[in-house]
Amino acid sequence: MGSSQSETQQLEAQITHLHDNLGKYYCSLRNKKATRSFLNFNLKIFLIISIPLLIIRLFYLWGSPIDEIFRTLAKHELLFIAIGVTIWSFIEFIFERSMASTSEKIEITRNKMSKVIEKYEELIDLPNIRKAIKASGGDASKFRTLSVSASDFGVNDTFGSKNSIFQRIGNAIMGDGPDRRYAVICPGCCAHNGIVDESEIKNLKYECPKCHKVVTFTTIVPKKTKKRITKDDIPDLVMPTD
Repeated sequence: MGSSQSETQQLEAQITHLHDNLGKYYCSLRNKKATRSFLNFNLKIFLIISIPLLIIRLFYLWGSPIDEIFRTLAKHELLFIAIGVTIWSFIEFIFERSMASTSEKIEITRNKMSKVIEKYEELIDLPNIRKAIKASGGDASKFRTLSVSASDFGVNDTFGSKNSIFQRIGNAIMGDGPDRRYAVICPGCCAHNGIVDESEIKNLKYECPKCHKVVTFTTIVPKKTKKRITKDDIPDLVMPTD
């Protein structure tokens, strides 16, 4: 039992580490895209301004010898345009390589994370947990709804801090669409009861295998109801007196 817990903790630490790296890579990729867009915008403005200046220079040089026109333009407008295009090409080359490298790291980290999560599911005996959950589906009075987060980014902070392992497992969603997976957490003992697909959330009903507490989604995320205002909630208006 102790060795199983130790291995579980090791896998949780790996998930935490990979989750942190994935967040750093995504943040780095966003920053690179923003910096690239900012530099490209300024270079485009520079080139747009250079074209009218080139036309004005040609207007003033009209009637001069061709070789003199080219020499003058080569010293000013054509030189500036050439420098701008060179800088733009260099920036595109550098950022393309850097962003491709970061995207590759993201895919590698996502694949590693997916494998660790699958191993973690097998270690906590997720198939048997799912069988128990499905077997209890007929008794609606005892087993009600599932306690999971409906957030697109994983579980909420009900079970601990933002850096808790439960949130990191919940955040480890591979891809978008109906195949998203969420952590199943007991609010009573904070036991991790497995990871389920998004399509199973509304239909699954279960009791925590550890503390046998009945878990409901509504106790974690209650429905928002509009408060009914009565006349007692309205303060009395006192007219000012001279």
